[in-house]
Amino acid sequence: QTVMLAWQYVGNDGDLVGIDNVEITQGTTGIGNNKASISPLLSQNYPNPFTSQTHITFNLENKSNVSLTIYNNLGQKIAQPFAGFMKAGHHQYIFETAGLKSGVYYYRLVVNGLSTTKRMILHKY
Repeated sequence: QTVMLAWQYVGNDGDLVGIDNVEITQGTTGIGNNKASISPLLSQNYPNPFTSQTHITFNLENKSNVSLTIYNNLGQKIAQPFAGFMKAGHHQYIFETAGLKSGVYYYRLVVNGLSTTKRMILHKY
C-alpha cells in the first residue's frame, strides 16, 4: 500500500515552503545516498546565543545562485542579505541585531534551488 503526503506553508511575506508527492513505501529509502542535500554547506551561526551580532558562514563548491534570508519565529522575513550568483569558496555574513527583540530566529540558505534552515537565538539583556 502506498501513502502520499503533502505539506505547504505560506509565510506572511508570501514565501512558499512545502513538500508534496512524498511516497512512503516498505523497504530501503536510499536517503543515505542522497547527494542533493546542502546542509553541510551551511554552518551553525556563532556565537549562539548572541546579543548584538552573529556570524553566518557557508561554503560553495562552485559558482552558485544563492540567497540568504532571515526570518523571525512567526515566519516573517526580516532580512535578505543577498540573493544572486556567488563565486565558489568560503562566505561569511555578520548579522546585526539592532532593533530586534530577544527570541528565536531562523536563517535559510538556498543554493541552486536547494535549501537548508538553521535556528539562532538572540538574547538581549
